[in-house]
Amino acid sequence: MTQAGRYVFGPVASRRLGRSLGVDIAPAKVCTLDCVYCEVGRTTLRTADRGPYVPMEEVLAELESRLREGIQPDYITITGSGEPTLNSQLGQIIDRIKAFSTVPVALITNGTLFHRPDVRNEAAKADLVMPTLDAADQSTFEAIHRPHPDITIEDVVEGLAAFRAQYRGPIWLEVFLVAGVNTSAEHIQRLKALIARVRPDKVQLNTAVRPTADAHVPRPTAAQLQAIAAEMGPDCEIIADVSSLPASTGTAIKPHDLLALLRRRPCTMDDLCTGLGVTRDQAASHVNALVRTRQIVSEVRDGVTFYRTAS
Repeated sequence: MTQAGRYVFGPVASRRLGRSLGVDIAPAKVCTLDCVYCEVGRTTLRTADRGPYVPMEEVLAELESRLREGIQPDYITITGSGEPTLNSQLGQIIDRIKAFSTVPVALITNGTLFHRPDVRNEAAKADLVMPTLDAADQSTFEAIHRPHPDITIEDVVEGLAAFRAQYRGPIWLEVFLVAGVNTSAEHIQRLKALIARVRPDKVQLNTAVRPTADAHVPRPTAAQLQAIAAEMGPDCEIIADVSSLPASTGTAIKPHDLLALLRRRPCTMDDLCTGLGVTRDQAASHVNALVRTRQIVSEVRDGVTFYRTAS
């Protein structure tokens, strides 16, 4: 029997997708990049080689089981503690999900493998694709992402542009801003030109709000974010805070529900309440017990307390 929460987590209160049920198809931390801002932590296997990585049948069985509990997410989100397009069964997994669920499937990806036709063809099965493009040149790309040596920013842009040419669904492009690295007026102009080649339906500005792989990732101010969004144009938005999501009417949770979520990303108490649809008292009861047994730890960032797994 599959361990509960091994591959499926949430629903998560997502700043972009509402209430999202995550499906984890890449292990921690297998990725093409080693981003300074990653919430999962430092990359342990940096690779550009695709493979199965996780047992597909177990992933799908766990997802079906969670959906039978009556969960009603806004999206089923293909993601990963690493990069999900590294999973060579991505296309099969999306097809199988669509065979037993009508919930739209979103793919969150760093976009680094879209120069490959097989990756583009498999990603095109998703209802929504959410790649990332943060850098306008190779030096900035390397400073932020610490990529696998075979990956260049030109590969990324060309791959995303080729995907746009074949994909008829929505593309929401995330731009993650690191103050002083990719926020200058000149860099934003060059980045805007690359984004024009990709032609996404939305551009979504993001920045570090949770603990990151590198301890101190500088964030632009609210005023800087507003100015960059205005420069990017009318299709650009600053990602809203999860606190704006409506309250859930979910049922009681178990400790493994919290652990499944915290294994993927640090969360505040409000994140846990909103994502899992429970009251603060319910969440606090489990959090306090998990802290006492040293399964999770707390960490303060800019005066805000986050929880994460101890290991």
